[in-house]
Amino acid sequence: MKKRIITWVIFLVISVGYIVYSTRMVEEIVPNQVKVYNDVASESEVKTIFNSSVSATKAIGFVKKPGDANVIITKSINKLNNDIDIFSSSYTPLIVCMKNSSNLQKYLENGLLVSSNGEIKNSVEDEITVDFKKIIDAVIDGDNWSIFGGEDREIRIIIPEDGTLEGEIFYKFLVTMINGGTYPADEDKLDSAQEIADEFLDAKNCVETKDVIKDMTKISTINDTDIYVLFEADLMNSSIWGQKKLDIAVAYPEVTLVKHLYIQKISEDDLNSFLTSIPQELHYRSSDTSFADIEEKSYNVNDNFSFIEVDENEEMSFVLGFVLMFMFFILFGIGMTALWLYDD
Repeated sequence: MKKRIITWVIFLVISVGYIVYSTRMVEEIVPNQVKVYNDVASESEVKTIFNSSVSATKAIGFVKKPGDANVIITKSINKLNNDIDIFSSSYTPLIVCMKNSSNLQKYLENGLLVSSNGEIKNSVEDEITVDFKKIIDAVIDGDNWSIFGGEDREIRIIIPEDGTLEGEIFYKFLVTMINGGTYPADEDKLDSAQEIADEFLDAKNCVETKDVIKDMTKISTINDTDIYVLFEADLMNSSIWGQKKLDIAVAYPEVTLVKHLYIQKISEDDLNSFLTSIPQELHYRSSDTSFADIEEKSYNVNDNFSFIEVDENEEMSFVLGFVLMFMFFILFGIGMTALWLYDD
């Protein structure tokens, strides 16, 4: 009995050692796996960009922590490694969407909108500017609805929810608009502008939502009286863009704030093609920079994001793991047979 227990112990030690060795073997045999931390786009979008721009000999996986990644793709500068330059810093501006209807001409006549052509012939091709300060004033005054076409128009302004990155950027956008197009330089001006911004947000006409795009996708058409505040890249990456059923018009504030997309390459792998493709494929406007070039007043210092789950289903790892596990069971069977014979 004692010999049998010793044999069992030896066999278990060998088995554990084999499992540890196999795990390391998987990692070594797939040395070209690129581990990506991403809180900007969907996993499938990043995979598509990766597969179209990187050699098939490399595999891609997703990790939960930036510190475990070869590549970081993020909306938050706080997720980056301060000791490594940013590969790319791209941005997308805050924009306003409205229904493409006869109301646009009224907005144009009332100075709410300005068109590069003096009129709105094509809501997609024409460069349309929106005077958002007039929207703020109309909401706060409560009786200045003439810019929307009449007193009977119950305007709804659908805005990003407070506590989200987009909501924080929008709040600072409001403060900037109220302060005349520049962010307040001193505390008194900041307090004054924030007081007005809070009054605007508390108005019944303002509707906060955690995901403006998600709300837009649920409807078949935009109401004449709805004004959506969102970001250019989010709109262009959604299924809404190009849908005739919504028939939207996009307008840009004269002074706007942006949401950033930061890309940082941690490893020495040649991934430049993949990393360069990301901003373009995700409809961000690109401008390469380094850490030192980023201003401290960047409006994206908050850190409210969801993590991408680790993708453990890479085909190469799965096949290799299956083979190693099969070998383990073979060894296990041999060991059990040996024990059985030894016991006899």
